This record gives sequence, C-alpha cells and structure tokens, in this order.
Amino acid sequence: MTGKTENGKPVGLGDQVRLRLDQLCVAIGFMTRLPVPYRTAPVARTVWAFPFAGALVGVLSGAVLWGMLAVGLSPLVAAFAALAASALVTGALHEDGLADCADGFWGGHTPERRLEIMRDSRSGAYGVLTLILATGIKAMLIADLVVGWGPYAVWSMLVAVHAMARSALPLAMMQFPMAAKTGLAAQVGAPNGSTVIAGLILATFLACFVLIFIPLWILPVLMAILCGVAMLMGGLARSKLGGVNGDSLGATEQISEITCLIVLAIILGT
Repeated sequence: MTGKTENGKPVGLGDQVRLRLDQLCVAIGFMTRLPVPYRTAPVARTVWAFPFAGALVGVLSGAVLWGMLAVGLSPLVAAFAALAASALVTGALHEDGLADCADGFWGGHTPERRLEIMRDSRSGAYGVLTLILATGIKAMLIADLVVGWGPYAVWSMLVAVHAMARSALPLAMMQFPMAAKTGLAAQVGAPNGSTVIAGLILATFLACFVLIFIPLWILPVLMAILCGVAMLMGGLARSKLGGVNGDSLGATEQISEITCLIVLAIILGT
C-alpha cells in the first residue's frame, strides 16, 4: 500500500505512519510545552491532531484534579489546581491570548492600535479582569461537576473538553484572513478543509469514547456549538483586527472550554 508524502513522493504504509506520528508530535509540541521529539512538519497540516494534544492536556489536568481530591482538598480548590496544571502544561498559551484580546479589542479604536496593544507583553485592566472571571467560572463549573458526578467522570470530561475546544480553532484559521503577516498564526497559515474536518470528527469520536456515561447525542450538538463559537470569534476578530491572529485563536479556545463546561453542567443537571 502506497501513498504520497507532503512533498508528493510515493511512500509505503510505514512512511505514512511515521509522517502521521511526526504530525502528532508537532501538534503536541505546538500546543503544549511538553518536550516531544519530531521531524519538522508544517503546522497547518497537523491541525487534525490538535484534539489529541488537547486530550493530553486534559489527562494531565484531570490527574491533578483527582490527586488534590484524593488528599482531601475541596472540589473548588482541586479545580483551581487542575486549571493551574493545564496552564503550566501549555505555557498559558491560550490564557495569554484571552487577556491580550480583552485588552486589544476594547482598548484601541483602530485595528492597528488594537494589534499594537495585543503585542505588548503587559496586561491591562481588561485582560486581568477577563482572566479572573474566566478562571473563576471554569473552576466553579468543574467543582460543581465533581460534586454531581465524581472525580473520575470529571477527569473524562476534562479530556473531552480540552480535545473539543482545540478542534474548532482550525475552522476559524481556514475561514478568516490573517490579521497580520507576522505572528504565530501567520507562521502556521491556513489549513485545508479536509484536515480541519478530520480534526472535528476525531475530537467528536474521542469525546464519545471517554464520555460513555452521557447520551451520545450531546457530543455532536456540542461540537456544532463550538464551531459556532469559533465562527463568532473569528467574525469578531475580523471586525476588530481585520482577521484572526494567535491571540484571538487562544481566546477562542478559552471561550470554547467555558462553553463546553456550561453545556455539560446544564445538560447533566449539576
């Protein structure tokens, strides 16, 4: 069985497997601070693997949640510890984007000025307040889910939430122009449609696999909602900046996480 590499050369099945493993490792290395070995591959072609990178973050975050609960800490304290762990694993990549967007979107009056504010490493009042609110909301939702469903179920939820939240990002990357010619998102470029769809499908199936205790119809509906969130955030970024950038994509991921947790909390009756 043969196929083609990214350079168009025919390869065997073993080479295709190695290529996909390299792409998976690139996605993990791009989305987290974990030291993974890989050969260079275009990040835009690895977006199908973003859900797996997110799932890994969820596994580690859930492990911290379980550990904190196991030593007798309250669900709320354990939830904050789990969020700290996920931020540590990712280098607060998405949280930084959320804060920068809050400062830039509402701190400037022109796209150029907004981008200038977002490039500033300092956080303003909008950014700090947004991070406090976002972290507090997530912590309270996770704590409520722990009380209602227990630590192991919430561990599975965190795996699914982190995977699904990251799977919708490439949709905005594909549908909207880049706000600038430099920056992380511009370096990655726009992924193709088949790669984006593959990531959405893989994230949904992964969530179905780990969330076997909830009605399966919830997950496709949740994925559709997250795609809507990605499109709305992309449209907001285009209106404010002229297109998407790394910060707006990071903000999209954070809002997607919150959306996932809210939907789960509502449907599961916590």
